[in-house]
Amino acid sequence: MVTPTRIGDRVTGTGIDSDSKPDGLRQPDLDLIDQTDRHVWLGMEPLEPRVLMSTVDPGSALTDHHDHTPVIVEDHHDDEPTDPHPDDPDKQDEHLALLSLVEHEDATHRSINDGAWSSTSTWADVTGDGIGDLPTTDANVLIHADTTVLFDLLSSTTLRTIRVDGTLDFATDINTRVMVDTFVVSPIGTLNIGSESNPVAADVNAVIVIADRGEIDTDWDPHQLSRGLISHGTTNIYGTAKTGFVALAEAPRRGDTVLELAETPVNWQAGDRIVLTGTHNRKNQNEEFEILSISGNQITVDALKYHHLTPVDDLSVYVANVTRNVVVISENPFENGRRGHAMFMHSPDVEIHNAGFYGLGRTDKRNHIDDPLFDDDGELIEGSGQNVRGRYAAHFHRNSPGSEDPAVITGSAVVDSPGWGFVNHDSYVIMEDNVSFDVVGAHFVTEDGNERGVFRGNIAIRSEGSGDGLESREEIHDLGHGGHGFWFQGGGIEVVDNVAAGHPDAAFIYFTRSAVAEFDVANLPDAEWAHGITGESIPVGSVPILKFENNEAFASHTGLETWFHLLNAKHDGESVFDGFTAWNMRSRAAFIPYTNQTALTNFRGVGNLDKASGTGIGRNNVTRNIDFFNVNLEGWKVGIDVPRNGITNIEGGYLNNVKNISITTSRSDHREVHIGSEIEFGTMTDRQSRGQQQYDVFMQASFNIKDRDLTRLFNPDIVRLGLIKYAGKQVYYHEQAGNFVPFPADGSADYVPDELIGKDNATIWNEYGIAIGGAVAPSIVETDARINGLIGDPADYPPNLQLRSRKYTNRLEGYRLVYSGEDGVKIRDTERVDLREGWNLITREIDGHTRTFMVYGDVTAPEFVADPERPLVLNPLAMKKGFTVRGVVLDDSFGVKKFKKKFKGSDLAKLEVQTRADGSQFILLEFRVKDRAGNFTEVQLELTLDENAPLNPLGKQKNLPPRQISPTLEALLQRYLDIDSTV
Repeated sequence: MVTPTRIGDRVTGTGIDSDSKPDGLRQPDLDLIDQTDRHVWLGMEPLEPRVLMSTVDPGSALTDHHDHTPVIVEDHHDDEPTDPHPDDPDKQDEHLALLSLVEHEDATHRSINDGAWSSTSTWADVTGDGIGDLPTTDANVLIHADTTVLFDLLSSTTLRTIRVDGTLDFATDINTRVMVDTFVVSPIGTLNIGSESNPVAADVNAVIVIADRGEIDTDWDPHQLSRGLISHGTTNIYGTAKTGFVALAEAPRRGDTVLELAETPVNWQAGDRIVLTGTHNRKNQNEEFEILSISGNQITVDALKYHHLTPVDDLSVYVANVTRNVVVISENPFENGRRGHAMFMHSPDVEIHNAGFYGLGRTDKRNHIDDPLFDDDGELIEGSGQNVRGRYAAHFHRNSPGSEDPAVITGSAVVDSPGWGFVNHDSYVIMEDNVSFDVVGAHFVTEDGNERGVFRGNIAIRSEGSGDGLESREEIHDLGHGGHGFWFQGGGIEVVDNVAAGHPDAAFIYFTRSAVAEFDVANLPDAEWAHGITGESIPVGSVPILKFENNEAFASHTGLETWFHLLNAKHDGESVFDGFTAWNMRSRAAFIPYTNQTALTNFRGVGNLDKASGTGIGRNNVTRNIDFFNVNLEGWKVGIDVPRNGITNIEGGYLNNVKNISITTSRSDHREVHIGSEIEFGTMTDRQSRGQQQYDVFMQASFNIKDRDLTRLFNPDIVRLGLIKYAGKQVYYHEQAGNFVPFPADGSADYVPDELIGKDNATIWNEYGIAIGGAVAPSIVETDARINGLIGDPADYPPNLQLRSRKYTNRLEGYRLVYSGEDGVKIRDTERVDLREGWNLITREIDGHTRTFMVYGDVTAPEFVADPERPLVLNPLAMKKGFTVRGVVLDDSFGVKKFKKKFKGSDLAKLEVQTRADGSQFILLEFRVKDRAGNFTEVQLELTLDENAPLNPLGKQKNLPPRQISPTLEALLQRYLDIDSTV
């Protein structure tokens, strides 16, 4: 067994156990040393091929053990594959780029024996006099394959690189520290810092300092992958177990010096750095402390500056401990370009427990991504790569979501990252009981949407955010920059028992639209979700949430958001968000735009209990088919803003808001809202409601219809009450009353046909068989002070008919009506009709009912208007990135619609470069815009090629000041970088 060499010990031998076999002495890789006819030159006479004699001091322990026995060694230099990842060119490029940073032939020091780092017999100095020199400043160190080296120093020597092809262990019972620019574990290497049975002892530290050696040399490293810990092999890190965060027993107040915890934490001690979560949703009132003393569940700290109060007693604030005794830390976190990063790439063989990742990450989410560009010769294009993606604090990179076993990171802490904290990118990772504090973009992230794994029991405290719109950078797949606790690009992750506090955007967000990945069918937990899919993957937006349970958000803009989720799913799978709690939100407890087939169950949103404001659960005009089961919302201006499409079920729960259930006119072919019997409605004081009338159900008609599609107003819009008082009743809009005139002569939109102007609902129904919401309210109705609507017996809706001929047509003469009933049989009208431009009413008597079909006549071609904020200019050096045309399409039928068209780099490369009279060059972009009637316009745009244009489609990088470093990071820097104070 290797005996660790302690700081200050005199080195007298290799530290190799007397039971070691003679072949414990290894020969250097022959290809790394000057050779003649395969003879080795080590500053001595040439030896026989592949035989190395011991050259250490005859009096050393090595001489006693080995008696100068020659050792037959193997040359492993050629073991490395020349064609790694042959089925994945991107991984191959990354693999080769990484190992090019630590080429074997660039090694200055390399291990030739098993032994301690501090032992001269462990090393061969291939640039000096041979065996005996320890790695020195700017050394390139190679841990040779089949050797095991024990790192046993508290070193201030700055190394350039370390490459581990063999095994590098860290001592677990003494303080250790290595300072290195680039630390690479190769695909055949292993890094061990402690083990499950022998973690790094609680009273010592193992520290990897990512050294600042000036600006990154992009001639050496054009991908800017260096300056970090990058493991392509096996990584095992085991620090001393420590409770990550705990709730407080009671809310602390300004001036308090003792924090009483709800439970006694494990291994917290005086000197640890802790963060107390703030509760203000607009100001950063998180507080950072050093533990002055601890006794059981009571912690003594400096006096608090703020109150940390909760709106109700059963909610809690939390305190998180970010001090760990295995650490990866940047020497210079003050300059973004000189910070380190940690990446575990292409290998799931990663176990990280109780480690700290401090001041890491170079990707700055305050700015848009600016990846490096390369010319046809593979040379870096000057000016590109100003903000490279993928350089994060704790980054699991492309380890394969289909791996049989996951990578694991538990009990760890990230402090300060300009980009993201814990990242699962195209991988299978379990992240549990981790703490993340003070990042810009997002703390816990899945990047592409195809990821698998678990996020359980983590806490994300304070993010800064970019201030840019959520979708503003989607064109370059630069997302999760707004300031979030948890950002999920897909639903294949279990998300359980997590906490997010202090975020300027959504604390938890599912943005399940990805331009770079799909979800592998083989990884779906339910094969039915791939219904109708013949390929090997499905869009990430079609994958239901695997699990989301018992998560909590507070002091943020929004608690939970879902975007583009199950919107176009071809299965009936449902996503369930269960047990979510949100409080002290600036805007909403939840916002679910572009979301379908989703249930919110046991959901709690506590708003402003003094003066109601905001929306408990909001949606946009596309949201549909949502269930609300046992939802508890109080203190909001609007409780549930009911989706305008599909079927909504509301059952159980407690609602005490100004408008508990707000229902706006449908935008779909058929919308139903079912309000169950088990809902409890509370009563607000005048102060809480701000003097407004409180409603349990608020029916609100809106004639602001999508795309001028007038037919949407007349589709069945059914709201049924299961409330005990009104069981079996239907509630109607006031605008459905028989005497209401929906389209008055003054104030109606210009696309409303003359036949409907100035007539009341009863008349329109009698003449055309159409009505707002598909029915006219009964003549006998009830009213209720808590229901803004007309309560009556359910309406009888005529059988559903489907228009099968074109709803929008440019054939105005001789239009033939074709429709089908509920049996699906097509019926062709024998009478052809001539249409006018705009909406036409075609009325027929069908099965004893007056029925009217609405058809739009349109012979006017649409118009395209380019976005004046997006100049039609492209740097020819960036042509490989492609170009996106943005603008709007104007048409008499739908009004205004946003438009974008992506031209790939391969598309642009096929276009002829033309020259104008002034000498400027351009390529001609051609495309077609259409309206729904089939009219089209051919568009030609000149895309100017200008070498002075930005290389990035989003323009130049913002000139931003350096980020302010938190007191916690400053304290951690002092703790781990100051050799005199390290304990």
